[in-house]
Amino acid sequence: MNRILMYCPRCGNEIIFKTSSGSCDGEEFRIDYVSWKEFKGIIGKEDFCDECGVLITINDRRNIEYDYSFWTNAESCISVR
Repeated sequence: MNRILMYCPRCGNEIIFKTSSGSCDGEEFRIDYVSWKEFKGIIGKEDFCDECGVLITINDRRNIEYDYSFWTNAESCISVR
C-alpha cells in the first residue's frame, strides 16, 4: 500500500492517506505530484487533522475531458469541514 502526503489547509499539519490503488510498493507521494493511478485509491476517504481537528475529505473534482492540470491543482480535490 502506498501513502499520499498532504498538508492540512487550515494549520499545515502533515496528513497521510493510504491508497489502495497503484503500485503498492510502499512508496510515499505528495498529493500535488501523485499520479491519477495512485490518487484514485483515496477518493472519498476522510481524515481529521491531529492538530486542529478539521475534517478533510478527498473528492474527485477533475473534468476528465478537459482538465489536464490535475497534478498542479490537487487543492481542488480537497474539502474541509
